[in-house]
Amino acid sequence: MKSTRVFAIQERSGAGRALISTKTLASQELVLGEKPAFISPHLSLFTSSPYKNICPSCYGIHNEDPRSVCANCTDDERLQQFFDLGLTPLQASICQAVVTLAELRKRRSKKVDTLMTRDVQDDELSIKICQALVPICAQSNIKMVHIRDALGVLATNGVKVQRSSQFLPCVALYSNFSMANHSCLSNCNYMYDPDTFEIELRTKTVVPKNRELTITYLHPMMTTQERREATQTKWGFTCMCNRCCDATELGTFAGSIWCQLCGVGVMSALSPRCPDSTWCCGSCRFEMPSSAVNQLLKALAEGNISEQTNDVGDLKDTIFKLEETLWRSSQFLHWNHAMILNLEYRLMHHLAALDKIPQRTQTQTNSAPNVDAKLPRPFWERRLQIGLHLLEVVGQVDRGKTKWRGMVLQDVVISTMELAKRDVQNGSISKEVFKAKVNKSIQYTHEAVICLNNERMSVPSLFNERMSFIKLENEEVHNTEEEQCFLCGKQNKTGSDDVPLQQCASCQKI
Repeated sequence: MKSTRVFAIQERSGAGRALISTKTLASQELVLGEKPAFISPHLSLFTSSPYKNICPSCYGIHNEDPRSVCANCTDDERLQQFFDLGLTPLQASICQAVVTLAELRKRRSKKVDTLMTRDVQDDELSIKICQALVPICAQSNIKMVHIRDALGVLATNGVKVQRSSQFLPCVALYSNFSMANHSCLSNCNYMYDPDTFEIELRTKTVVPKNRELTITYLHPMMTTQERREATQTKWGFTCMCNRCCDATELGTFAGSIWCQLCGVGVMSALSPRCPDSTWCCGSCRFEMPSSAVNQLLKALAEGNISEQTNDVGDLKDTIFKLEETLWRSSQFLHWNHAMILNLEYRLMHHLAALDKIPQRTQTQTNSAPNVDAKLPRPFWERRLQIGLHLLEVVGQVDRGKTKWRGMVLQDVVISTMELAKRDVQNGSISKEVFKAKVNKSIQYTHEAVICLNNERMSVPSLFNERMSFIKLENEEVHNTEEEQCFLCGKQNKTGSDDVPLQQCASCQKI
């Protein structure tokens, strides 16, 4: 991943050091490729972890002796001092990583010396790690101030990475990438190679010369209030981007509710920068305190369901409950509200999973399921409706070629072609209209490929606890490597490996 340097590191007022473009960058252009300067097990595992036996060298999960290393790794004698303190192998590995980083920072190693830190004295997790390292500090040249500095660097600059489910979640530090600041309207995406943790930063849109290159730490389907709480709690800053300073969230009303008095007006915060701002209706000017709005949102959030299933009966029941929750929430929330979008995103995944589960016809009882039984038309219309709504709203607050956009585009293509295929077969549309839909779907497909062209890499989502992505055995509906004809649904043996959802030989004759 070699690249010509297209950025500079400069001081920016209110943002500290930042990455600045030195020329106009095209969409999807590589900004930098960088190997990690330092790797540590994720600090959150210090107090609570499901992993008992791990390799202290490669951080692999195994079932051997708790203190043993993998066959290809070597013992690190320095761990013994942490074992003597009564720490578990995982806690010992975390403490050793923190001490090592503190030593590097003390020696002013070029790889980590430029990284910013922050005060972690009030952080409960950092306090527990510091308490465990008190004996180490008493016996070495590393003092507690160095330990806190290292913990602050990890908290400020750490990127969550993981090789696979057979390895621990880790935190990686990068010398240049860490200079990329957050913006809720970011112009870059990043991804890492799970084998080497080498990171790539690419533009999402065209970026003019001398423009700051930013990433987002959060998912776009979060309200201003949720994003503010996350950035203040986890990173100690308040985002002042255009979206956060606009009560309407760039005209999407992604954080607005319906007026509780007139029922037709839209209520938004009068001062979006202030968490305690009064909310006001744009039509009747009715006002509500932020505490009442928060109470309403909390009640709606607690009513959301989180069932996951692979059984077709339970899956249909979950879809029904999601639709019911959507209807109930839409009585209070603007139809573009982030909570509505989240529910629709989950519903879209469940509908996609239902499409892949064999259906039984009404005449079948105990016989084998009829895999050719078709889902009813409203199923496909609803799936298409959700996809188009997500593209319209989220696309305004997260512009450019993103992973979520590629996944939604694939759902739109599949639904569009299923409906078009049925319509042309029953004569509802002409072949000319059908071909026009095919051409539009091909355009969407190519765009989806661009969005997902780095699907071989993991696309981390920093601290995305709020998002509940549905993971089913049938999630290959979103796998870009699946060679499937988007017209008939059969496996495509003649299509290109580079472009998913190709037409098979039979459908190409239409």
